[in-house]
Amino acid sequence: MIALMSTSALAQQPGSSSPAASAGTENRTANPVGLEDIVVTAQKRSENLQDVPIAVSAVTEQALTNANIRSTTGLQVAVPGLVAYQTVTSFQPFIRGVGSNISSVAYESPVAVYLDGVYLSSKSSAIFDLGTIERIEVIKGPQGTLFGRNATGGAVNVVTRRPGEQLEYGGEVGLGRFDEWAAKGHLSVPVSDTLKLAVSGSFRNDDGYIKDILSGRTVGNVNNYAVMAKLLWSPSDRLDVEATYLRYKTDNNAGVLTHNKRGMHVAFPAGTINATGDYQSSFDFIPVIGARSQIGIGKIRYGLTDKIDLVSTTAYQDAKANITVDADRTSAARQFAIQGESSKSISEELQLTSSGNDRLSWILGLFYYKNVARIDPSGFSVGVSNGFDPATLSGLPFVAPYVSFTHARMPTEAKAVYAQATYGVTDRDRVTVGLRFSEDRKGLRNYNTYINRTGAEVIVPGRSADTHKTFRKLTWRLAFDHKFNDDILGFISYNRGFKSGGYVPTAIATASGQPAALEPEVLDAYEIGLKSELFDRRVRLNLSGFFYKYNDITVQFVDPVTVQSQLRNAAKSEIYGIDSDLTVVVNDALNLRASATYLHAEYKKFPNAAVFVPAPSGAAVAISTNASGSDLTFAPKWTVSLGFDYKTILPGGSSILLSSSYYYNDGFDTQPLRGPLSIPSWSNVTASVTWRTANDKYFVRVWGDNLTNEKRPMYTFGNNFGFSEVFAKPITYGASIGFNF
Repeated sequence: MIALMSTSALAQQPGSSSPAASAGTENRTANPVGLEDIVVTAQKRSENLQDVPIAVSAVTEQALTNANIRSTTGLQVAVPGLVAYQTVTSFQPFIRGVGSNISSVAYESPVAVYLDGVYLSSKSSAIFDLGTIERIEVIKGPQGTLFGRNATGGAVNVVTRRPGEQLEYGGEVGLGRFDEWAAKGHLSVPVSDTLKLAVSGSFRNDDGYIKDILSGRTVGNVNNYAVMAKLLWSPSDRLDVEATYLRYKTDNNAGVLTHNKRGMHVAFPAGTINATGDYQSSFDFIPVIGARSQIGIGKIRYGLTDKIDLVSTTAYQDAKANITVDADRTSAARQFAIQGESSKSISEELQLTSSGNDRLSWILGLFYYKNVARIDPSGFSVGVSNGFDPATLSGLPFVAPYVSFTHARMPTEAKAVYAQATYGVTDRDRVTVGLRFSEDRKGLRNYNTYINRTGAEVIVPGRSADTHKTFRKLTWRLAFDHKFNDDILGFISYNRGFKSGGYVPTAIATASGQPAALEPEVLDAYEIGLKSELFDRRVRLNLSGFFYKYNDITVQFVDPVTVQSQLRNAAKSEIYGIDSDLTVVVNDALNLRASATYLHAEYKKFPNAAVFVPAPSGAAVAISTNASGSDLTFAPKWTVSLGFDYKTILPGGSSILLSSSYYYNDGFDTQPLRGPLSIPSWSNVTASVTWRTANDKYFVRVWGDNLTNEKRPMYTFGNNFGFSEVFAKPITYGASIGFNF
């Protein structure tokens, strides 16, 4: 039906392209008719989005600004099918129901996050402000061939700004609610004909939006900064050398659970202050949550011939995070939790790529990755709080009151070889075949300690582990696409992806031997899609239907002997749904956007699932139940995004751009089976008005977020004190001024 609609029904308007596009671009081609070309790197080469037989959503820096998306955690409001949130210092993305809410540095996410094509090894390094980027690509579905391990659900690729051919510079500074200060800037300098430099940075600070009724201070504050430098040397047409350095810091307790749910907690001792308000906390000490990350990337492209390039990408990463939180969330000195994490890694990727201009295009690759993650320490207390006096402890391991720590070292070494080729069978038909073989070696070395009455840290005999295991996996991609005409592409594909196995960092050896490793997760995906540009390229409509078989998912279980919650491979699930993206250029002034994802995600086999339920005491206790047939966690049935950009020219040549967006999330469960930890449906409305001078060099922007002031829990959790939650920000607003030359 869409193919029959290729004749124009919208009247062609004179003038240039839309005022603000909804998707990301690089090297855009101006189109006087309407839509602009979108270039993405979903297949490890620059291609027009409409020619790539993969479901991809791309968002520019300007589109992120218009929607008031500050960091990677806010991406979900621009990309239906993506659920993203922050747990303490960890970025937790889910794409089409595939992801993980396990925040430990030792447990890698099934949705891989990349910076300029380099895999980010730490979840804390994936939370950063987006002031220094060019665009973000969200690639949906398993990408096990080109992106490899841990891209089971898809990949989020952050593409940073490259140096330009001319001198360019700009910046802005702004104020917002909750005493927010924000600034960002960039500079691009052509040092010589062959050497170019770009530097950029961003800063954001606010005082927080949650009132701590005990101390009078605020919680949920943000203190972020990022700096980046990129050097590009191109001595000839055949050689490019690019060096990038990014440093990022955040002191941000917006992701910490702040209060116990009203009527769903234990009875605390008389005199205990227990906050239960939506934007309240009652900590006996203010949480400390911080993360530091730095990454260096070196890329070398050398043209072996006019049609074959050799590309080397080398990266070094260093990430640290520190967490200290009040686990009972009251004024009582009853429990605290602490965790120090670090992750260091190096990676090297070598690629041979064809130009892609012939009937046959191909890519060959070798990949090497080495990482050492440490938890030093991970600790908690029973009966005392942070700043405890050792003399008040029992002096014995695990006899209340006590403080216990785990120290763990988890090395990873990964190797892979891969190849993918696309062959044009005819001028309109192409076949793509890809294959990757991966080998991962994971290890675990840990020990358990307690604090005695003198304050000394004592190793607990028999509570340690020293083991390793190697995982080998073959993944692939098979795809066929057909051009119905120059503007309509149909495709069908079958992909296999896997998430690497590993260990629970606190697992210990027993009389029967070393702790067992978690096995890799495997996902088989079948997808059919259509990409189209209609009505003289004034309408872009992309559709995708998908069906997943997802096996060996790592889930929480309740051990029937110890009655403790553990991680194991068990669940099998089935996922299917539809993605749709629509962009309409009505005329030179008005651009409309709409996108939606329908998702059916169900556990087909999930016996002995760990589910928190209320106990008579008010505590949240884990029970073992059969969750087969229940919805996957963090998998809303519907996510919808609507928006528009409207630009008008004022007398004298200045302009006003009005942008607004509406996002709807149907709600989801954060544990198997609907219950106290479920997130209800919610929506978010944003708007911004930007005035620019006639020469486009200066601007003033006023913005607002959560304009309906909707109250919603951002994250929920259960423990022996009851059910707790943290709420997302209420209505926020602000203004900024800036310049671009």
